[in-house]
Amino acid sequence: MFGKIGSVRICGINTVVPSNRVNNMESYAAQFDEKKLKRQIRMTGMEERFVAEEGVTSSLLCKEAASQLLDELGWERNTVRALLYVTETPDFVLPSTSFHIQEQLGIGEDCVVYDMNLGCSGWIVGMQTISSIMRGIEPEEGKPVRALLLTGSISTSHVAADDFATAMLFGDAGAATALEMSASDAGFRYMQKSDGTGYQHIFMESLEGSVQMNGPAVFEFTINQVVDSVRKFMEHFQIKDENVDFYVFHQAQKFIVDNMVELLGCPSEKVISSYASYGNTAAAAIPLTICFHKDTLQEKDRVSMMAAGFGVGLSWGAFTFELDTDHIMGISLLEREGGRR
Repeated sequence: MFGKIGSVRICGINTVVPSNRVNNMESYAAQFDEKKLKRQIRMTGMEERFVAEEGVTSSLLCKEAASQLLDELGWERNTVRALLYVTETPDFVLPSTSFHIQEQLGIGEDCVVYDMNLGCSGWIVGMQTISSIMRGIEPEEGKPVRALLLTGSISTSHVAADDFATAMLFGDAGAATALEMSASDAGFRYMQKSDGTGYQHIFMESLEGSVQMNGPAVFEFTINQVVDSVRKFMEHFQIKDENVDFYVFHQAQKFIVDNMVELLGCPSEKVISSYASYGNTAAAAIPLTICFHKDTLQEKDRVSMMAAGFGVGLSWGAFTFELDTDHIMGISLLEREGGRR
C-alpha cells in the first residue's frame, strides 16, 4: 500500500533514555563463553545499551521527551490536538497509557488521545496514522493543528537474561516527534504492509512474559519481503539516491542493517545508525538515530530522509520526508534534567 499525505511537517524530534548504561562485553563476560560473546557482539554490532531500572517506564521516558520538546518549540500544551503513543510496554491494560501521559503533560480535553500496540515499525506506522488524524481535524481560526507522536518501549523488561539470542539486543528509550499542519510543506510519502501469518515470529503472550523470537525467520523476512517492498516503494515514487541526504533503517542489529543496505544499494555514507551505542530500541529506534546524528544533520538547514521500519506483526513500511534540522534535539539521560548527550 502506497500513499501521500500533504501539508504536514515535522517540527522537532527528541529522545530520552534511562541513566543505566550497560556494556555488553562487561556485563555478560561471566555468563557466556568469551569467544562466543565477542562473535555475537561483532555480528550484532551492539556494544552498549541503556536499560531501565525499577520504576522507569516507557511512558515516563516518552513524557519527558515530549515535555522537553514542547519547551524547545515554545508550544502551549493546549495547542496539541492529537497525541498518539506507540508502545509494546504500556503501563496498564485499561485505560490507554496515553491518557496518563496527556494528564502529566497538561494537555487539555480538546485532543485525540490513544495508544497503538506496535513495535519496530511503530514510528513509520505512527507517522502515517497521526498525520491522517491531523488532516481530519477542522482548524480553528488563528490556531495551528499540532500533534505529538510518542514512540518507546521498555523491551529489556521482557527479555530473558539467559537467552543468548536476545539478551544483548534490546535497549530502552522514549522519543517524541512534534508535527504541525503546514500548507507550504509537501508532506510525506509512505508504504505500509502487514503479514499476520508471521505473528508468532516475534511473540509475547502476556505483559508478564518474555519475548520469543524466531531469528532466522525474522532475518529471511527482512532481506526478502522488507527489502523487496522498500525497493518497490523507491521505484513507485521515483526516489533516487541523489535526492536523499540520509537513510535511516530500524536498528534491528548490524548484520540485518548491513544486508539491507547492500541489497538496496544505498550509499553507505548516507546511512546513519545508533545500534552500537543504544541497541534495538523498538519503536523509538528511528527518531533516536536521528537525534544521535543531530550534529551531522544540522550541517544543513533542511535534509531529505528516507526511513524504513520492520518487525513484530509482522509489520513493515517506508517513509520519505523533509526535515528542518533546527529543532532536532540530542539524546538526554532521564536523570539529567535538561542534560544533553
